[in-house]
Amino acid sequence: MASSSSRRHHGIPGSALAGALLLFVLAVPGMASAADVVLHWTAPGDDGNVGTASTYMLRYSLQPIAGTDTLDWWSNISTSVGTIPAPHVAGTRETFTIASLDSGATYYWVIVTCDERLQCSGYSNVAVKVAGVNSTNVASADMIGYPNPASDHVTFRFQAGTTSGSPGPARLTIYDLNGRRVIELLNEVLPAGEQTVLWTCQSDQGNHVAPGLYNAILEAPTGREIQQIVVLP
Repeated sequence: MASSSSRRHHGIPGSALAGALLLFVLAVPGMASAADVVLHWTAPGDDGNVGTASTYMLRYSLQPIAGTDTLDWWSNISTSVGTIPAPHVAGTRETFTIASLDSGATYYWVIVTCDERLQCSGYSNVAVKVAGVNSTNVASADMIGYPNPASDHVTFRFQAGTTSGSPGPARLTIYDLNGRRVIELLNEVLPAGEQTVLWTCQSDQGNHVAPGLYNAILEAPTGREIQQIVVLP
């Protein structure tokens, strides 16, 4: 494991976020005394927002991080989940399930990614979840995209699922101001709860889009939401 001084960020730059990955969780009820937790994040690249990283390292603990000392928590307090699937190409939505956790216990999760030389990203955000407790009902998708304006990437965050808390379809598409589709980022059924999707400011053909205004349109069970994104040169 690389020391914090030798880490380099993959994917989202550290100037925009505290870590290289945004990690989200959804608890799924299991047996009476156990529960599963599903983790969601967007794959970073091996070099910025492009390429494919080599490995993920995921750790958890029943103890929160003290202040900002993530290194001590990672090295001395947390437990490794073990082997998880290798990263997909940058921008892919990743999902991983940890089974048979103690229902009712609060778990803290952090993930990093590394390249083939074991140079690793910064720590992700700390995702917190009480195992076995379902997400609250979703009243609105509340989509936001950041940074905005952007030059090389935009991260969209929104609440997925139905108003009853059940999974629901979600489609996120980028259009130019003439109504032409630029790229479809997402079209699938998602569990209720917070989701994140990365747009690397590219079209369906893999070309970087021209500077200008673009409409990000989210279609979800709670309605249709539009956010205008400014892409800089």
